[in-house]
Amino acid sequence: MNNRKPEQTLPAAQPISLDRLLALISQAQRVLLIAGQPIDGDSLASAIALARIVRGLGKQADVACASNVPEGLQFLEGAAGVIRNPDFLRYDVIAVLDCGELKQTGYLEQMLQIIKSSELARVINIDHHLQDPVYGHYSVIDHHVSAAGVLVYRMLTAWQVATQTPLLDAPTAEALLTTLYNDTGSFQHSNTNPESLRMAAACVRAGADAAHVADKLYRDKSRQVLKLWGRTLERLELHPDSKMAVSFITRQDLQELAVEPDEAKGIVSVLSYIPESKFALLLSEEAPNVVKGSLRSDEGKNTDVSRIARVLGGGGHRLASGFKLNGRLVRQGKSYRVV
Repeated sequence: MNNRKPEQTLPAAQPISLDRLLALISQAQRVLLIAGQPIDGDSLASAIALARIVRGLGKQADVACASNVPEGLQFLEGAAGVIRNPDFLRYDVIAVLDCGELKQTGYLEQMLQIIKSSELARVINIDHHLQDPVYGHYSVIDHHVSAAGVLVYRMLTAWQVATQTPLLDAPTAEALLTTLYNDTGSFQHSNTNPESLRMAAACVRAGADAAHVADKLYRDKSRQVLKLWGRTLERLELHPDSKMAVSFITRQDLQELAVEPDEAKGIVSVLSYIPESKFALLLSEEAPNVVKGSLRSDEGKNTDVSRIARVLGGGGHRLASGFKLNGRLVRQGKSYRVV
């Protein structure tokens, strides 16, 4: 059985400076920005922000997602123009944002073909996850930053100076602020640092509405979504040996409440609030015969949930990771198990 990642069949990407990346984009006519899967406020908003920056440099730019834009992110200016099925042959440069593995682009076969070719688009891997190996032709990766959006903001500030072109308008600033809110948990997580706070201040000065972003990401919930949260919290269990807080969302829950899987975002963080817990696990049936596991922990609990995720074929960050399993949730007494 071959367990090699598709990335392992490719040469490793070469790091590229922001100056060289600007030169590469300046030579291009059309640029495609791909938001990594699963879509969240960092992957999508950083792609939208970089598309606006590239357009500000006089180039054509499109944003692509392999899945529909979640309702909770449709407030972003430009979200309505995101495309599902891009014609990859039309682009000179393709940038993939916030996507730790090539399969998470949602366009695995197309991306493999492009990266293996010397005649098609150049692929830029922009990310803040640890990658092994690093895919693409070139990479801009820093796992110390709070969000992929921070790397986009670094591009913006460097390119404004190099081209003497103002690139930070209000919609771009709001998209960049969204990346920070998403990946720092509204600046509550330990990855909040001076750079992210300075960036947030610059975005607000440029016209980003911080209260509006917070409302859309965290407080704008329908009654049906809140009912789903209620069911999930009611099922909450704390395992005394592992100190794991765990709960479950079934396919039946989603169908009965007419709620999309992405609308469950945020529940797992609430599960991790239990003081006695070391980490939280939320298992949800996102599709037939597919169970998604979301893992969260907090600073000070000394639990690296990315290690758990990797054992189960997933990945992510030390305090926020995930995985997917083939199977379904079956009720067993008051709890559930994956079969």
